[in-house]
Amino acid sequence: EIHQGVTRWDESGEPTPLIVEQDGVAGTYLHGLFDNPVLIDRLLLGKKEKSDCGLSPEAFKNEQYDRLADHVRRHLDMKRLYEILSDHD
Repeated sequence: EIHQGVTRWDESGEPTPLIVEQDGVAGTYLHGLFDNPVLIDRLLLGKKEKSDCGLSPEAFKNEQYDRLADHVRRHLDMKRLYEILSDHD
């Protein structure tokens, strides 16, 4: 989410606060837009029917944050990072 921006209008004159680039990268300045499960399904799955991953949007998002945190912990020297942070108290 980009928290500032300008609404663009498409060829039909409709506002388009969701921008999807040719490479598939999507962005918006509307906070919470990507919390909408229908939008997530359409963007990520490329189909109109609801996905059946068994998780609520909130649970899915939390699972992704956990995966990111695990990745960071595996690839960073967390002990050194905490040392650096504690040096700046």
